[in-house]
Amino acid sequence: MAKFTVDRLTWYRGKESYQSKLLLEDGKRCCIGFVGQQCQVPDEFMQGAAEINSLENDLQDAFPEWMTDGRRTPDGNISEISKAYNVNDDNTIGDAEREASLKAIFERNGDEIEFTN
Repeated sequence: MAKFTVDRLTWYRGKESYQSKLLLEDGKRCCIGFVGQQCQVPDEFMQGAAEINSLENDLQDAFPEWMTDGRRTPDGNISEISKAYNVNDDNTIGDAEREASLKAIFERNGDEIEFTN
């Protein structure tokens, strides 16, 4: 089990998904961008990348396995990482609901996420 921390001060969330990136030019990150940082993925590779699967394979391997399993599960359902992206970017929910949903996704997959500041 890995534990990841998201800093609310630099967390990019609640915007449409087309605007969200692992790391934006202004230094803000989506929740998965924080995971990448804590998994030692260099910022230069995450900047401007919309999703983990747009990174080189060796960089994708740094993330927890459940985050790199593709867009859909074998039964056709949305993958867990896609659910996390959707929750991060959802502009119809508040941060309390967003954080609770992300915590549930991470816990289901054997990891933990906490929010600070």
